[in-house]
Amino acid sequence: MPANPAARILMTRPLLLLVFLLFARAVPAAPDAAAVRQIALAKLSQSEKYWRDASATPPAERLSVHQLFAHALTVAAAGGPNERFDTLLSLAETCQDQIPGSGTFGNFRWYYGRAEIIDLNAVEFCMENASVLWLEYGNTLPASVRPRLRALLDRALDACMRRSVRPSYTNIALMNAANLILLGHALERPDALELGRARLNTFMWTTWDHGICEYGSPTYYGVDIAQLQRLWTYAPDATIRAQADALLRLFWLDVAANWFDPADRYAGAWSRSYDYPTGQSILVREADRAGWGRGQASADVLAELTAWPMPADLRKQGAPSDTRFVRQKWGPRADMARVHSVFPDLSFATSAATYHDPMDIPLAIDLPGGRQRPRLYFIADGRNDPLGENKFPEASGHMKAKHLRPFFTSVQNPS
Repeated sequence: MPANPAARILMTRPLLLLVFLLFARAVPAAPDAAAVRQIALAKLSQSEKYWRDASATPPAERLSVHQLFAHALTVAAAGGPNERFDTLLSLAETCQDQIPGSGTFGNFRWYYGRAEIIDLNAVEFCMENASVLWLEYGNTLPASVRPRLRALLDRALDACMRRSVRPSYTNIALMNAANLILLGHALERPDALELGRARLNTFMWTTWDHGICEYGSPTYYGVDIAQLQRLWTYAPDATIRAQADALLRLFWLDVAANWFDPADRYAGAWSRSYDYPTGQSILVREADRAGWGRGQASADVLAELTAWPMPADLRKQGAPSDTRFVRQKWGPRADMARVHSVFPDLSFATSAATYHDPMDIPLAIDLPGGRQRPRLYFIADGRNDPLGENKFPEASGHMKAKHLRPFFTSVQNPS
């Protein structure tokens, strides 16, 4: 980061082209099997409640289906107990639509106790861990498990192919492209692989034109980074790996530009925030893993298997302390942009429009004091819920806190 008090950072097209052309790197090294196993054994111990809920008769109503695959990946990485696979696969099969010709064929219920499939994103989140389970441990799974898992993955891949989300839906667009590419390659489905390649290219061009559309989300930036790391680790060819590498650099440069070190957090105006006061999120854990944050991220099997070795020149930008002005596009209209003025003792940010009104924070001020110190922020609160703690069910069944849909716009003068 430049130390000039008048420094400006503009997240623009040439930046994405630069990182794609100059910084694509070699095939990733194999993970340390012993380290992965130790992490998996620790995670098994920590997730005993989940296993009790999954193995109960009947299973818990709110049992997370996508976590079934995370638990299965942990069991495989730990080397057992293999008898858990039968229970986990039986639950996953029960929660997957197996009716050919159905509009949700191959997709999953989000929770075990739900009667129907409502959130079509479920298959994407389920395949995040399931794809790595197959790619990393498929050949060592018990003989009774492998064909059942393969059939489940084939059905899920069909569901992923039928998904058609706009590229501006950043986290799902990336997750879908990664699932199609990795499962298409692993399951020898060239139609899926080519579709995933085309969707990744579309995402790249959209980002070239508009920037990262789901801007600044402290939750979904963590999801985005995880998908790109998975894609980079298991990419079937050098071109896809180079694309994932370039996008990872772009996201981390965004994090660097907006990192407010006195508060030890990613600051600024955010889209789709789940924690209004402090922004504790998946991105915080990723920043801690990268060595930027001062917290201690818990070890995770998927993160260990897909770790992206951050280049030294990028790592140095993890805790910038200079005064700077950041302007970023995040959409096709002129007002789809955010600005962030960062000073040693204050961070002030606004967005001139909102991506998803009920969850965005278009104006925010961060002060020194660590990441548990509350931010100052604007939301249009019409539910007596300024902290976002009064959650209610959406049509998808998820519990979320939302505020009203105001007309909001802003401008900042950095001089």
